[in-house]
Parts: sequence; structure tokens; C-alpha cells
Amino acid sequence: MAHYLWALDAIDDIDRVRIPRRIVVDRRDYFQSMNDEEFLKNFHLSKWSVQEVLREIHLPLSNDRRGCPVPPVMQTLITLHWLATKNLQSSVAKMFDVSQSFVSSCISTTLQAIANLLELYIYFPGKEDLPVISEEFSSIANFPGVMGAINCTYIPLMKPSGLQLKKFWCMKGFYAYCVQAICGPNLKFFDLVPYCPGGFGKNRIFYNSNICKHLEENRCKYPGHLLGNSDYPNLPYLLTPLPNACNHSELKYNQSHAETKRCIQKAFVMWKRRFRRLTVPFKTNLDTVVKSICVTAVLHNIAIQHQDPLPASDDIHEEEENGNVEDVNEKARLILEGRLKRSDIIQHTF
Repeated sequence: MAHYLWALDAIDDIDRVRIPRRIVVDRRDYFQSMNDEEFLKNFHLSKWSVQEVLREIHLPLSNDRRGCPVPPVMQTLITLHWLATKNLQSSVAKMFDVSQSFVSSCISTTLQAIANLLELYIYFPGKEDLPVISEEFSSIANFPGVMGAINCTYIPLMKPSGLQLKKFWCMKGFYAYCVQAICGPNLKFFDLVPYCPGGFGKNRIFYNSNICKHLEENRCKYPGHLLGNSDYPNLPYLLTPLPNACNHSELKYNQSHAETKRCIQKAFVMWKRRFRRLTVPFKTNLDTVVKSICVTAVLHNIAIQHQDPLPASDDIHEEEENGNVEDVNEKARLILEGRLKRSDIIQHTF
């Protein structure tokens, strides 16, 4: 009996002894362990671009659930890898040896920090910059006075909840945000409207945007114009293609307009190739989606600034537009030929 009681006391003593948790304080330094090619493959940004981001944001040191310290640089890389790939958060957690819940928290914090840089990196050019921008646009297809190319693209979502379903259903047949952007000749974004549901039309988005109000109120300051497709209104500061070009000059206008405006489609392709997260339906809340759109746009501009190579991809192409210039011009040529033929018959027969 005494031996039995002694054994119980011994078990109690063991229970009271806490085994120290193993804490790994050293984390892999990806800037040192990866060469430039490997780094670009994993984060779709160069080391120079990421270092610029790190200089601008100020993340606190954080610990994961195991008590391991995760420095700001690692938190940033976790978020960048998530944005650059289609990987689930659980896969990202495995790569960086952290918990999935930490990845979720880390992404939220880092997105907010980078989103705060939006006005620092995305802004419409001032009057003093416009002559150079206009000249660069003119070198594409000889279209004069261009300040920027404008269009919208869809960022897919998982099915939203509640009464928001209808307004998020886009014309391409899925739930999405409709993001309006303006870019320059080097494909940098000048303006971004990231928060409109997919069911909104381009007219509605533009007329309610800050850039529309800005251009309307400062027409003397901005004598040039944006180029947009036929879904937009034709305004003094936003020119669209002619729907029924009927002579050689009008056909040339449409062709020049299309070649110059194509910059914005190229920018969208580059943006989505670099940040593959934008191409799969977001499973996060809508606030995180908007922040992800803003953050990737900021990073897109930083990457262009540093001339970062674009990751290889063969599954993202320029989006087809309703009434693209080839169709419009082909219809216009047929209409013109029809008019000439009719005129010839009238002249020589009647």
C-alpha cells in the first residue's frame, strides 16, 4: 500500500514538471539563401523592390503560436508569397514553418501597412509631367494629347453573403469586383478605383470616381484627354472610338486610339501575372479583397520602377473587349464599301 501511494506521489510530481517548449529563434534569411532568380520565382518581386517596401512600412516583431519570433521581413515575405501565388494559406504556412492562423493574421497586418502607401505610389501626374507623358503616348501610334489609358478589369470573388449577391454578379458570369484603373505609357497605374461591385457599369464607375470630378474641375489645368473604350462616355477629357467610322481618316483615328489605349490592357496582364492571387476567387472578407487590390497595385508600380522581370506565364492574356477596334473597323469598312457601291450604282444607273 505504501508503495502504491509513493507511486501516485511520483506521478503528481511528474505532472507538475513542465517540459520547456522548444523555441526556434533563427529564421531562414531568404535574401541570403536565395539567388535573384529563386527570389523572383517565389515572390515575383526583386530583392530591391522588397527592400524598398520594407523601408516604407514599419511592422512590429511578432510571435507565432509556438512562441517563435517572426521578424517584419519574414511577415512581409509571407504576404508577398501569398499574393504572388494561388497557394492556400495552409501551404504558405508550411513553407515558412508557421501556423495557418499566424499566416492569416500576418497577411491582414501587412496588407494594411502596404495599403497605407497607396497615395505615395499611385497618383495622377501633375501639369508639369504631362508633356513628357503625352509625347511617350504619341510615340506609340501618333495619337496626340494623351494623359492616360483607362479601363476596368474583374477580380473574382467567392459567392458573397446576404443581399450583395446581385450587385457583385458581373457580365462575364461570376462574382467579382470591377476595378477601374488609369495607366501611363510605361504601364504604371496613375489612378485606381478598387471597390466597385462587378455589376456596376463603366459609365457609373467613372462618373462617380474622384478622377472624373478632378478632371472636370481642372479642365484648364489638364487640356489633354484619357483614352477609353466605347463603354465610356465621350467627353472633352475622355475620348472613345468612333462607332461608325466612314472615311480613311476616321478609320486611322480608331486604329491609333486602339493601339495607344492597349497600354491599360497590357498593364492588367502584367499586374495579374505578377500577382496570381488576383486571378482566383478570393475566399477572404471583402475588406481584405479591396486591400489586396490596392497593395498589388502599389507593388506593381514599385516593380516597374525597379524594372523587375515578369514571371513566366502562359495562361493570362489580354481581356477581350466588347466592340474591340478590329470588329469596329471591319464593320466600318463594310459600311463604307456598301456606301461607295450604292453611290456608284446611283451615279451610273439612275
